Amino acid sequence: MFLTFEEKPIASASIAQVHRARLLTGEEVAVKVQHPELIENTRFDLSLLSGFVELAEWMFPQFEYRWLAEELAKNLPKELNFTLEASNI
Repeated sequence: MFLTFEEKPIASASIAQVHRARLLTGEEVAVKVQHPELIENTRFDLSLLSGFVELAEWMFPQFEYRWLAEELAKNLPKELNFTLEASNI
C-alpha cells in the first residue's frame, strides 16, 4: 500500500499518532495510527471512571457527573473507529 512509511511519528495525540507516508502512486500522505492496545485500555478507563463517579456521588450527593461517564461511554467507541471517522471526512 505504501512506497515509504516513516516509522517516527510527526505528531501524537491521546489516541493516535500521525506518520508521513508515500502511496504507491507517489502521493505523500499522513497516516493516523492508533496507539497499541488502545481499545482494551479505554474499556478499563471507562469502567474506572464510572466507578469513581459512583463513589463521588455516594460521598457527595451534590456531585452530578454521571452524565460525563455516560457520554464518554457512548462517544468514545465512535472516536476509536477510524473507518467511521474517515467516512465522516
